[in-house]
Amino acid sequence: MLWDSIRKDQFEHINVILSANFPVNAPLNILGLTALHYACSSGNQQVLDTIFNFNPDVNYGRTPLHMAASNNQITALNMLLNQPTIDINAQSSGGETALHKAIAFSSRESIEILMQHHPNLTLQNTSGFDPVQFSRISSPGNNLFNIVSQYLTTLNYPPLLHLQQNQLQITDQEMSEEQGN
Repeated sequence: MLWDSIRKDQFEHINVILSANFPVNAPLNILGLTALHYACSSGNQQVLDTIFNFNPDVNYGRTPLHMAASNNQITALNMLLNQPTIDINAQSSGGETALHKAIAFSSRESIEILMQHHPNLTLQNTSGFDPVQFSRISSPGNNLFNIVSQYLTTLNYPPLLHLQQNQLQITDQEMSEEQGN
């Protein structure tokens, strides 16, 4: 019932359900996705505001930040990034950060917003790729690497300087090998 209300953007129903002591962090499916996960997938401002009134855990499981980044839901992404307890570097069971997810789904605006919040670019997914490497091999024709590398030169903090020198040196041969060509 809660999921259906979120899907239909019925924020009044959501408020009634959550006000009746339905736990805001209760998983709504076997994957463990919560009301906030679903709201971040759709990005409806009123639904998000309603759910945030009940203090959901913003770092639960495959985080809502992963969902917002994957779906390029900018409203949800910005709301989450403004939460004081948000972990921008939270990794899914596959080791992916929200930035990995944004890159995987070619969510350009999400990539730009996440980069402005200084994520850790050394975290690797279970395939061994950090976000910079992943942006290079995941969609060579999409220029996502250019977006990520642009921030390497414009943002000035130590992890980026290290990456700029050591991890941007992926040759075309290495890229072909990683893609199985």
